[in-house]
Parts: sequence; structure tokens; C-alpha cells
Amino acid sequence: MAILDRVKLRTETDLPDSELQLMIDEANQDVITRFGPHADPANPITIWLEGWREKLVLWRAIDITQPYTITEYMDWGSAGETVYVLQPADFKLWAPYNIVIQRWYGGDSARPRRIWGERVQIVYVPVNDGDQREEVIVKLVVLGIQYDAFKSQTVGDISGETTDYHEERRQLMNTLMPRHGMDIA
Repeated sequence: MAILDRVKLRTETDLPDSELQLMIDEANQDVITRFGPHADPANPITIWLEGWREKLVLWRAIDITQPYTITEYMDWGSAGETVYVLQPADFKLWAPYNIVIQRWYGGDSARPRRIWGERVQIVYVPVNDGDQREEVIVKLVVLGIQYDAFKSQTVGDISGETTDYHEERRQLMNTLMPRHGMDIA
């Protein structure tokens, strides 16, 4: 079901579809701006992290069913920069969340190290959270419609001004924040 249809099911409004679609597009862009692009196997994301530590923590989990690459960069000063595309034996991706990556120093690693190099580039497809994002977008649009309707009304001495809208909107957006659980290692 299209987001527009879901919004119409959840609220009564006399706004035309074109206005509702603008509100949907704005909410969608707010989600992308804050949490990054939607998961799309055809368009993996690229992130850079500072190294010099044992573990890297990603903002969004890696979809391990899709290909991903981890590249380590070491700057040797006048000798130049060395680039290593790491193999799976060179790091450990900690399940079940797939957000913690530990530099591996044992086993079959061709480049064993206890800490990451200076900079690390990770190219991957994040776990698809599209259903959750869509639900937040619908709720943001419904909240906006309700807020606009309330704001334009006056009942007795009470007008529609409220700061609760911004708090509710913030709470809705925060539901998309990753929950990493505990890291005990």
C-alpha cells in the first residue's frame, strides 16, 4: 500500500493528494537527512571511520547477505600511503547486530593487527529498515496534519499554540535510532 493511501486511512483531512504528497516527501527527506539513505542493494553507502582502536562501531548494521568491503589506510609519511582491502579473516563482524567490527590478529589473517589502521573505509548495504521508516513517515505526516488543524482553531481562551508538536516529532524520529544492545567482549 502506498504511503499516501496509508496517511489517508489514518486521518481525515480535506487536503488534496498533491499537498499530502508534499508532506510525505518532506518527512521522507527529514528521515534521509538524519539517518542516511534508504537501504538499496544497488546503491551501497560509504562511510569513513577513524582508526587506531580495536573495534569500530557502525551507525547502521551491515546487511551480511549483500557484498561489502572494508579498506584500511595507513599513512607512512614520506613513504606514502598504503591501502589494504581486508579479507574476512582480517576482521570479525560481531553478531547478532552486525555493527561492531573488530580488527583480527589471529587465525588465518594475512595482515594480523590488534588495532585498526589510521582510517577505515566501509562500503556496504545497511540492513533494510524500510518498513520502520515508512511507518515513521506516515506518523510524521499525520502528526503534521493534526498539528496544523489544532493550530488553526481557538476554543474559548485556548488557542492552538503548543510546543508538544516538536517533542512528539523528535520522539517519532528517535524511534529510527539504532538499538545496539550491550557490547560485552
